[in-house]
Amino acid sequence: MKEVESFYRLLHPKMAFFLVSKWKEKTNLMALAWAMPVDDEANLLAISLYKENFSYELIKRAGEFVLCIPSKEQLPLLWKVGTTSGRKIDKVRQYSIELENGVKSRVPHLKNCLGFIECKVEQELDVSEHAIFLARVLYAAAD
Repeated sequence: MKEVESFYRLLHPKMAFFLVSKWKEKTNLMALAWAMPVDDEANLLAISLYKENFSYELIKRAGEFVLCIPSKEQLPLLWKVGTTSGRKIDKVRQYSIELENGVKSRVPHLKNCLGFIECKVEQELDVSEHAIFLARVLYAAAD
């Protein structure tokens, strides 16, 4: 084996999710691959976000988020929301995204996704330009 310049490349590709965030009347979706279970018995998971992301700002204010598992048909939408900024456009309106109200969260989930996980932030870890949100799962559902 030969040494690689970046360990990061060894960890990808991996599954990408829709990350839905909402604060007051602003709802945003982004693509997120940096999510992992932390403790299944305690219902904890973690996500990592770049602090300049609009979603980071919304989650920081609301203290909640939803991870949605995309269907095959939603992959083009996942690409769109992952390559545009919610600071510049209203992605829900721009891409005609259909959302459904949360079950135990104020944050909605993507209609027709394969499953979703509603989360409440328990702790934030500051990691340079990124933040790790440790969150408790409030509700999870799948088809």
